[in-house]
Amino acid sequence: MAPASGNHAAATAALIDITPLPKPPPSPWPLVASGTGAVVLVLAVAWWLRRRRSLPRVQARRLLRRTHQRFSAGTPDPRRCAFDIARALRLAIGRSRLTPETPPAAADDVERWRSFIVQLQRARFAPQPLTAEDMVALLAEARHWMGRRP
Repeated sequence: MAPASGNHAAATAALIDITPLPKPPPSPWPLVASGTGAVVLVLAVAWWLRRRRSLPRVQARRLLRRTHQRFSAGTPDPRRCAFDIARALRLAIGRSRLTPETPPAAADDVERWRSFIVQLQRARFAPQPLTAEDMVALLAEARHWMGRRP
């Protein structure tokens, strides 16, 4: 048994001389994946913020379009159309009330705004409903103040 332990010592000495393989260089894929993930996350947050901010304008355009279609179909209630126009305009410009004294920030003609709001209030609250021509003009003016045709 003695010779076996001697061989064992020689074999152990030979194993001690073996050097481990060098470490492979770090892979760039975790860095590429995390960079791509960060870019996708930033783009998703930017898209979500933009969509959330534009959602009331989209809803307002949709409401004005439906109001115009209902009116064009020939079975409108002029008073209800006027209330829908006012609601769409409030959504589009981000106000809770429409007053002649407070035009939108990008108002190019304050007098035009005032006359439009007075006409809109008359359409909503006057005892006699507006004529079809007046309602068409009111819809066109609402499109103007919303900034884009719905």
